[in-house]
Amino acid sequence: MLSTWDIIEEHFGLMLVWGDMVYVPFWYSVVGWYLVDQKESIEISTAVVILAIHIFGHFIFRVSNWQKYVFKRYGKDSSFLGVKSKLLEDRLLVSGFWGIGRHLNYTGEIITYLTFALTSGAASLVPYILPISLLGLLS
Repeated sequence: MLSTWDIIEEHFGLMLVWGDMVYVPFWYSVVGWYLVDQKESIEISTAVVILAIHIFGHFIFRVSNWQKYVFKRYGKDSSFLGVKSKLLEDRLLVSGFWGIGRHLNYTGEIITYLTFALTSGAASLVPYILPISLLGLLS
């Protein structure tokens, strides 16, 4: 964690301290705690659909962050997966995932955590607190 871009650039500020010490350990475990108490299991077909959605969300999250990393590391002359990066005013990346939308990596992250909640079914809103809160936090 100490070598991530956010901590280096934001100097481990209050938001990151709160996020790393409160938000992550508490909210990210809510679905797991809910599932421990749940007696029902999901069907294989449902699990396969949830897994496919999870892989899709994780792909968006990882590849868009990878593209951002390549751009920040190599600058305006960078290329991602063999395609030269397009820039707006030499600072704003407007190709690949970043040409589709700003912070598409957040969309992938929200989809990923939504799939965790989907494993609990629809009997309670409690497991959905994390993706809902991330939607508000990252929007």
